[in-house]
Amino acid sequence: MQKTVLLVDDEDEVRNILQRAIERRGVKVFSAANGEDGVKLYKEHNPLCVFLDVKLPGIQGPEVLRQIKEFDSQAKVYFITGMSGNLSELKEQEEKLGACGHLSKPILIEDVLKILETI
Repeated sequence: MQKTVLLVDDEDEVRNILQRAIERRGVKVFSAANGEDGVKLYKEHNPLCVFLDVKLPGIQGPEVLRQIKEFDSQAKVYFITGMSGNLSELKEQEEKLGACGHLSKPILIEDVLKILETI
């Protein structure tokens, strides 16, 4: 079975760069530019891992995570954030909502690949 990943980020450049890097490793990538589409794609494809931007148009990342976890309590979701400020608040949300961790923008491809090795 081919590994699958879902990228949910409103920045086209972030999605495109990550998608190309991940697909070069033989992983199938689904991507969404907003939270609503991200939840829909998760339910359709049940990917092994989700990289989810915190700030999205429409429903925000934490609410997307809550909906994904409601559908699949075992979902492996990693927040993506460009927030350099209050990371302690993000850590609280991660713990409360069940995220596996977070990646800060600019994202290092090596960090993404390390996560992919664990799924």
